[in-house]
Amino acid sequence: MTRTSLDDAQWASLMLTMQQIPHAWKRDEAALRRFVGAALWIGRTGAPWRDLPDELGLWSSVYHRWRRWCVRGWWELVFEAMCPAVPADGLALPGSTTCKAHRAASGAARSTAAAEALGRSRGGICSKPGEPLGSTLHACADGAGRIMRLIASPGQHSDLRQALALMSGIPARDAALDRGTVSAKLRAVFAANGCTVHTPPKLGMIDPPPWEARASERYGVLS
Repeated sequence: MTRTSLDDAQWASLMLTMQQIPHAWKRDEAALRRFVGAALWIGRTGAPWRDLPDELGLWSSVYHRWRRWCVRGWWELVFEAMCPAVPADGLALPGSTTCKAHRAASGAARSTAAAEALGRSRGGICSKPGEPLGSTLHACADGAGRIMRLIASPGQHSDLRQALALMSGIPARDAALDRGTVSAKLRAVFAANGCTVHTPPKLGMIDPPPWEARASERYGVLS
Protein backbone atom coordinates (compact mmCIF):
# COMPACT_ATOMS: atom_id res chain seq x y z
CA MET A 1 0.00 0.00 0.00
CA THR A 2 1.29 3.44 -0.93
CA ARG A 3 0.31 6.49 1.09
CA THR A 4 -2.67 7.26 -1.15
CA SER A 5 -3.78 4.00 -2.76
CA LEU A 6 -4.52 0.32 -2.13
CA ASP A 7 -2.75 -2.52 -3.92
CA ASP A 8 -4.67 -5.39 -5.54
CA ALA A 9 -4.33 -7.73 -2.54
CA GLN A 10 -5.60 -5.10 -0.10
CA TRP A 11 -8.48 -4.22 -2.37
CA ALA A 12 -9.50 -7.88 -2.74
CA SER A 13 -9.65 -8.23 1.04
CA LEU A 14 -11.60 -4.98 1.38
CA MET A 15 -14.00 -5.96 -1.40
CA LEU A 16 -15.06 -9.07 0.53
CA THR A 17 -16.22 -6.77 3.31
CA MET A 18 -17.92 -4.33 0.94
CA GLN A 19 -20.01 -7.11 -0.54
CA GLN A 20 -21.51 -7.83 2.89
CA ILE A 21 -22.91 -4.28 3.22
CA PRO A 22 -26.35 -3.98 1.55
CA HIS A 23 -26.54 -1.23 -1.09
CA ALA A 24 -22.91 -0.21 -0.59
CA TRP A 25 -22.11 -1.01 -4.22
CA LYS A 26 -24.04 -1.61 -7.45
CA ARG A 27 -21.90 -4.34 -9.02
CA ASP A 28 -19.50 -1.81 -10.55
CA GLU A 29 -16.29 -2.77 -8.80
CA ALA A 30 -14.12 -0.36 -10.77
CA ALA A 31 -16.27 2.63 -9.78
CA LEU A 32 -16.36 1.51 -6.16
CA ARG A 33 -12.59 1.14 -6.06
CA ARG A 34 -12.15 4.61 -7.52
CA PHE A 35 -14.49 6.06 -4.89
CA VAL A 36 -12.68 4.33 -2.02
CA GLY A 37 -9.39 5.48 -3.50
CA ALA A 38 -10.68 9.05 -3.57
CA ALA A 39 -11.77 8.88 0.07
CA LEU A 40 -8.36 7.43 1.01
CA TRP A 41 -6.58 10.20 -0.92
CA ILE A 42 -8.52 12.89 0.95
CA GLY A 43 -7.88 11.19 4.28
CA ARG A 44 -4.16 10.80 3.62
CA THR A 45 -3.49 14.28 2.26
CA GLY A 46 -6.01 16.36 4.21
CA ALA A 47 -6.61 18.39 1.04
CA PRO A 48 -9.86 20.27 0.33
CA TRP A 49 -12.44 18.27 -1.60
CA ARG A 50 -12.17 20.68 -4.53
CA ASP A 51 -8.51 19.64 -4.97
CA LEU A 52 -9.41 16.00 -5.59
CA PRO A 53 -7.57 14.80 -8.75
CA ASP A 54 -9.83 14.45 -11.80
CA GLU A 55 -8.91 10.79 -12.26
CA LEU A 56 -10.51 10.00 -8.89
CA GLY A 57 -13.88 11.46 -9.86
CA LEU A 58 -15.88 14.66 -9.62
CA TRP A 59 -15.18 16.07 -6.16
CA SER A 60 -18.81 17.00 -5.39
CA SER A 61 -20.12 13.54 -6.31
CA VAL A 62 -17.39 11.84 -4.30
CA TYR A 63 -18.04 14.09 -1.31
CA HIS A 64 -21.80 13.47 -1.24
CA ARG A 65 -21.29 9.71 -1.52
CA TRP A 66 -18.65 9.82 1.21
CA ARG A 67 -21.07 11.78 3.39
CA ARG A 68 -23.85 9.23 2.84
CA TRP A 69 -21.51 6.47 3.93
CA CYS A 70 -20.69 8.45 7.08
CA VAL A 71 -24.34 8.99 7.98
CA ARG A 72 -25.23 5.33 7.36
CA GLY A 73 -22.29 4.09 9.43
CA TRP A 74 -20.76 2.11 6.55
CA TRP A 75 -17.22 3.34 7.18
CA GLU A 76 -17.48 2.03 10.73
CA LEU A 77 -18.63 -1.35 9.42
CA VAL A 78 -15.66 -1.51 7.06
CA PHE A 79 -13.24 -0.50 9.81
CA GLU A 80 -14.58 -3.04 12.31
CA ALA A 81 -14.52 -5.84 9.74
CA MET A 82 -10.89 -5.12 8.82
CA CYS A 83 -9.58 -4.82 12.39
CA PRO A 84 -7.44 -7.74 13.64
CA ALA A 85 -9.25 -9.93 16.17
CA VAL A 86 -6.10 -10.76 18.17
CA PRO A 87 -3.33 -8.24 18.91
CA ALA A 88 0.13 -9.01 17.57
CA ASP A 89 2.55 -10.14 20.32
CA GLY A 90 -0.41 -10.10 22.73
CA LEU A 91 0.25 -6.40 23.27
CA ALA A 92 -2.25 -3.53 23.33
CA LEU A 93 -1.20 0.11 23.07
CA PRO A 94 -4.00 2.49 24.06
CA GLY A 95 -3.39 6.18 23.50
CA SER A 96 -4.98 9.38 22.27
CA THR A 97 -4.44 12.57 20.32
CA THR A 98 -6.25 15.89 20.24
CA CYS A 99 -8.01 16.93 17.03
CA LYS A 100 -8.20 20.71 16.61
CA ALA A 101 -11.44 22.37 15.54
CA HIS A 102 -12.46 25.94 14.83
CA ARG A 103 -15.05 27.45 17.17
CA ALA A 104 -17.46 27.65 14.25
CA ALA A 105 -17.30 23.85 13.92
CA SER A 106 -20.02 23.34 16.55
CA GLY A 107 -23.77 23.60 16.12
CA ALA A 108 -24.17 21.93 12.73
CA ALA A 109 -27.77 21.58 11.56
CA ARG A 110 -29.41 18.23 12.36
CA SER A 111 -26.38 17.21 14.40
CA THR A 112 -25.89 16.33 18.06
CA ALA A 113 -23.23 17.05 20.63
CA ALA A 114 -22.37 13.33 20.76
CA ALA A 115 -21.90 13.18 17.00
CA GLU A 116 -19.65 16.25 16.97
CA ALA A 117 -17.64 15.08 20.04
CA LEU A 118 -16.56 18.64 20.81
CA GLY A 119 -15.53 19.48 24.35
CA ARG A 120 -17.87 21.56 26.47
CA SER A 121 -17.80 22.92 30.03
CA ARG A 122 -19.68 25.50 32.06
CA GLY A 123 -17.57 28.12 30.31
CA GLY A 124 -18.56 26.94 26.85
CA ILE A 125 -16.78 24.92 24.21
CA CYS A 126 -13.42 23.63 25.38
CA SER A 127 -10.83 20.88 25.08
CA LYS A 128 -8.02 19.52 27.21
CA PRO A 129 -6.31 22.12 29.43
CA GLY A 130 -3.80 24.03 27.36
CA GLU A 131 -5.06 22.57 24.08
CA PRO A 132 -7.04 24.26 21.28
CA LEU A 133 -10.74 23.62 20.84
CA GLY A 134 -11.44 20.14 19.54
CA SER A 135 -12.07 16.48 20.17
CA THR A 136 -9.95 13.64 21.48
CA LEU A 137 -9.40 10.59 19.30
CA HIS A 138 -8.63 7.52 21.41
CA ALA A 139 -6.99 4.60 19.63
CA CYS A 140 -5.81 1.14 20.58
CA ALA A 141 -3.07 -0.44 18.44
CA ASP A 142 -1.37 -3.81 18.71
CA GLY A 143 2.32 -4.71 18.75
CA ALA A 144 2.49 -4.44 14.96
CA GLY A 145 1.00 -0.94 14.95
CA ARG A 146 -2.38 -2.04 13.57
CA ILE A 147 -5.37 -0.05 14.82
CA MET A 148 -7.86 -2.25 16.69
CA ARG A 149 -10.35 0.33 17.96
CA LEU A 150 -11.10 4.05 17.69
CA ILE A 151 -13.27 6.20 19.97
CA ALA A 152 -13.96 9.92 19.54
CA SER A 153 -14.78 11.90 22.66
CA PRO A 154 -15.07 15.56 23.73
CA GLY A 155 -11.69 17.18 24.09
CA GLN A 156 -11.76 17.49 27.88
CA HIS A 157 -12.25 13.74 28.43
CA SER A 158 -9.16 12.05 29.85
CA ASP A 159 -7.53 8.86 28.58
CA LEU A 160 -8.44 7.12 31.83
CA ARG A 161 -12.13 7.77 31.23
CA GLN A 162 -12.05 5.85 27.92
CA ALA A 163 -9.48 3.17 28.80
CA LEU A 164 -11.95 0.38 29.62
CA ALA A 165 -14.12 1.00 26.57
CA LEU A 166 -11.02 1.16 24.38
CA MET A 167 -9.74 -2.21 25.61
CA SER A 168 -13.08 -4.00 25.95
CA GLY A 169 -13.05 -7.40 24.25
CA ILE A 170 -9.40 -7.18 23.11
CA PRO A 171 -7.58 -10.37 24.27
CA ALA A 172 -4.26 -8.78 25.19
CA ARG A 173 -1.70 -10.23 27.62
CA ASP A 174 0.06 -6.90 28.14
CA ALA A 175 -1.01 -3.28 27.85
CA ALA A 176 1.48 -0.40 27.73
CA LEU A 177 -0.10 2.90 28.75
CA ASP A 178 1.23 6.33 29.66
CA ARG A 179 1.35 7.71 33.18
CA GLY A 180 -1.95 9.55 32.69
CA THR A 181 -3.73 6.22 33.16
CA VAL A 182 -2.14 5.18 36.47
CA SER A 183 -5.08 3.75 38.40
CA ALA A 184 -5.30 0.87 40.87
CA LYS A 185 -8.90 0.22 39.83
CA LEU A 186 -7.97 0.06 36.16
CA ARG A 187 -5.08 -2.30 36.86
CA ALA A 188 -7.38 -4.58 38.84
CA VAL A 189 -9.93 -4.75 36.01
CA PHE A 190 -7.22 -5.53 33.46
CA ALA A 191 -5.68 -8.17 35.74
CA ALA A 192 -9.08 -9.86 36.09
CA ASN A 193 -9.07 -10.24 32.30
CA GLY A 194 -5.56 -11.70 32.27
CA CYS A 195 -3.84 -8.53 31.10
CA THR A 196 -0.77 -7.00 32.76
CA VAL A 197 -0.53 -3.22 32.71
CA HIS A 198 2.82 -1.51 32.18
CA THR A 199 2.38 2.12 33.19
CA PRO A 200 5.21 4.49 34.19
CA PRO A 201 4.51 5.95 37.66
CA LYS A 202 3.71 9.61 38.03
CA LEU A 203 6.55 11.85 39.13
CA GLY A 204 6.79 11.94 42.92
CA MET A 205 4.23 9.15 43.29
CA ILE A 206 4.33 7.43 46.69
CA ASP A 207 4.40 3.62 46.53
CA PRO A 208 4.10 3.38 42.71
CA PRO A 209 2.81 0.13 41.17
CA PRO A 210 5.36 -2.25 39.62
CA TRP A 211 6.01 -1.88 35.92
CA GLU A 212 8.57 -2.94 33.29
CA ALA A 213 10.42 0.02 31.86
CA ARG A 214 11.75 -2.08 28.99
CA ALA A 215 8.23 -3.00 27.85
CA SER A 216 7.15 0.63 27.81
CA GLU A 217 10.28 1.85 26.05
CA ARG A 218 10.16 -0.95 23.47
CA TYR A 219 6.72 0.01 22.27
CA GLY A 220 7.20 3.77 22.39
CA VAL A 221 5.39 4.64 25.62
CA LEU A 222 6.93 7.74 27.19
CA SER A 223 8.22 7.17 30.70
